[in-house]
Amino acid sequence: MHTVPQSWRSRPVQSIQDGVSITTMSRAHLYRLAKKGELELVKIGERKSAITTASIVRFFEKRGIPVEG
Repeated sequence: MHTVPQSWRSRPVQSIQDGVSITTMSRAHLYRLAKKGELELVKIGERKSAITTASIVRFFEKRGIPVEG
């Protein structure tokens, strides 16, 4: 099991696996949310993407979920 990285909010982007840990959602669900525009994906390699930390925070705040950090 992957754990939430310490001080994750200080990083500009999160790996997909860290996004799974932070949001407690599946990889597939994160990609669906990105496709709908609710999370922002950025390419960090030819075959690798990451989720912006700002979009994760906005996602939580939009739903009234407090974000510690």
